[in-house]
Amino acid sequence: AYGALIIKENKTDDRYDVDNANNTLVIQEWYESATNQTPVSILINGQGRVGEQKLAGSDEEILKHLQGKGGTFQYVMNEDYVGPDNFKTSYPEFTVEKGKRYRFRIISTISQNLPLRVSIDGHRFAAISTDSR
Repeated sequence: AYGALIIKENKTDDRYDVDNANNTLVIQEWYESATNQTPVSILINGQGRVGEQKLAGSDEEILKHLQGKGGTFQYVMNEDYVGPDNFKTSYPEFTVEKGKRYRFRIISTISQNLPLRVSIDGHRFAAISTDSR
């Protein structure tokens, strides 16, 4: 089984107006292949896109990266890229009402040390809790 397990508290919270479990983003890395553990994209709720370029490195450099010892990678053309307006998959979209505050859960299932910066176009947001360091 894979996914989010959400246990809601039996109380209200005045920091948000809408608390819907469907407003959950499960984020994970997408690898080149089962044997090449170089991340080429990020999946959100199982959906992802590939870029025009991807990172590539030798088996030795990938092993050094996985062992936490660095690694040298370079950008190469991505053969799976089909153009900016022709993605095979789309990221999820959420409809919100102006003036309401929504609770979104962002769950990172990334297994490597792959830092992310999360932004929402045209919106401000604040983290109200975390469950790990």
